[in-house]
Amino acid sequence: MIALDGNPISLRDYYGKIVLLHFWKVWRDFGTAETSDIKKVYDTYKETGFDIIGVCLDSEEATMCSLCNYIKVNGIQWRQIFDAAAYSLLQQYDISGTPEMWLIDRDGKLITHEADRENLEMLVSEAVKAQSQD
Repeated sequence: MIALDGNPISLRDYYGKIVLLHFWKVWRDFGTAETSDIKKVYDTYKETGFDIIGVCLDSEEATMCSLCNYIKVNGIQWRQIFDAAAYSLLQQYDISGTPEMWLIDRDGKLITHEADRENLEMLVSEAVKAQSQD
């Protein structure tokens, strides 16, 4: 897949990090509260090997401007995927709704596919602690 910055992106590139795959849609405009919560966790744990890959699942090219604007206005620093192929992830991973957040450990194993804004910080904190004890 190609990230919004035009460079290839693969989960393999993040091996050794705890990664949040954040599946979302711009048109849903899940609001700045959720974005703010995710940013807080990112800012708190990015220095401990935590990163995020945003996967925008909108299917219309017109959304590209909305996505770029949303990222700029909200100061989102992590990489984003917006690609026609990303839409196929809905079927490939049986994603029924957005937003959906999957937390993956440093070895690329799924910790949970049920992260949400209420439990994200706790899950990331536990993953960081568990990984540092290994």
